[in-house]
Amino acid sequence: MPPVNVNVAGLVIGRDASCGLIIGDVRASRQHAQLLFSSGTWFICDLGSANGTFVNGALVQQQALNPGDRIQIGDTEFVFRVV
Repeated sequence: MPPVNVNVAGLVIGRDASCGLIIGDVRASRQHAQLLFSSGTWFICDLGSANGTFVNGALVQQQALNPGDRIQIGDTEFVFRVV
């Protein structure tokens, strides 16, 4: 998958067509999580999803991200990288 550009407002990840990153995963909520950049740090924030958002295997509500972190939404896994 090619890199995804995120604007300052953030990037919503989920199944809904309105999301900036749409994933076809039935275990993902329509609007599952959001990537945000604040004070020089990237964060992932769960948006009240049914199945949770995981970073490196741990369930999180909000988590600062580091390059190489593994984000799991439903059965879909991403590796976080800053390009």
